[in-house]
Amino acid sequence: MKKDAALIAGRESPDYSFLKRVLWDRFDIYAADHGADVCQKLHLEPLALIGDFDSLRDSSLLEGKKPLVIRLPVEKDISDLFYALEYIRSIDSYETITLFNADGGRTDHFYFNLRAVERFGPQVRMATSHGLVSLLNPGETLRLSVLKETLFSLLPLERSYGVTIKDARYPLDSVILDPDTLSLSNVSGEKTEISYTEGRILLFISGFPEDFPVKG
Repeated sequence: MKKDAALIAGRESPDYSFLKRVLWDRFDIYAADHGADVCQKLHLEPLALIGDFDSLRDSSLLEGKKPLVIRLPVEKDISDLFYALEYIRSIDSYETITLFNADGGRTDHFYFNLRAVERFGPQVRMATSHGLVSLLNPGETLRLSVLKETLFSLLPLERSYGVTIKDARYPLDSVILDPDTLSLSNVSGEKTEISYTEGRILLFISGFPEDFPVKG
């Protein structure tokens, strides 16, 4: 087992120009439903295919002894992606699980994929061609490991308290942050720090840190 896992979700129109830049050998790879087709297109060998496969285009991918196939009922109270995350977390203690091909597409799917980052974070994050989405922990101070002048936004999922941003173009000092646009499109300084005391907030960072496995 590697220390990091990747879950390739089933967005109908994958951004292959971005996905081909990812250094996949750094990850243990899993696929949710149509994500199996994406793996085939990228010549990736996932450890498991998980889903009801109602959007799978090549059913032959489910045949044979490998990879492991976990077939879910079509009618259920949990999405394929949520089930896949629960499964991955149950089999090994990965440091991170990164969602790919989980943005865009149907609005309701994208919304609940973002909520998956909230529910399973901070271990789980979402990578898109624009950057990374992750969960902030209340009561902890995060120092952004990014270059100066990096764009970032806070995405409050509920009213959040004690929100503080230091060393950024638009600092905040222990404010109450509602789910509005006050924290949209900030710009980092050299030692930007973010903290809050109560609530639920996602962090979007434009681009990728140096240690993230993506080319260019």
